[in-house]
Amino acid sequence: LWLIELTQHSSLILTCIVLIALFKVKRLNSYGFKLPQVFFLWKILLLSIAFGIIGGLLHIWLFSYQPIPPSGYTLLTGVGIVIVLRRVAEEVFYRGLFYGYLQPLTSVRIKLVKWTVSLPILLSALFQAIMILSLLYTEMAPGFVYFQFVFALALGIVAGHLRESSSSLIPPILFS
Repeated sequence: LWLIELTQHSSLILTCIVLIALFKVKRLNSYGFKLPQVFFLWKILLLSIAFGIIGGLLHIWLFSYQPIPPSGYTLLTGVGIVIVLRRVAEEVFYRGLFYGYLQPLTSVRIKLVKWTVSLPILLSALFQAIMILSLLYTEMAPGFVYFQFVFALALGIVAGHLRESSSSLIPPILFS
């Protein structure tokens, strides 16, 4: 099982990089493949930990959710594949390829309650959250899936803001 996950996420990263190279619209670093400028990465890590704790507690409180690791997973494969590689693959896709392609539209701003975000941030976050809705076709409870949708949308907006303000994929990867 872990080998399948490793193959899936590695191939997603490779596919994104190949697609970016095929677009030939911009240089690779305009898609976020560079180190961030002076950016407070420790604040991102603290924010990530806070979101993780809040999300975990809400899952337990609202849905009596108790994570059960799939058989065949050890702590090393769980951390290495599920936590690290999956996050890198998702961010390379959503904030690298998707956001990077839409980056010329950053001047288009949309007001969300009190905050204003760019169109690429909103579309990449919305696209990521919509993918969560595919879980409705599984045996998961609809309320749980809708909660995941809202949570993914909020996290996607924050990750998009980190990507936009740093011009790098590193802060959103550390955040997610």
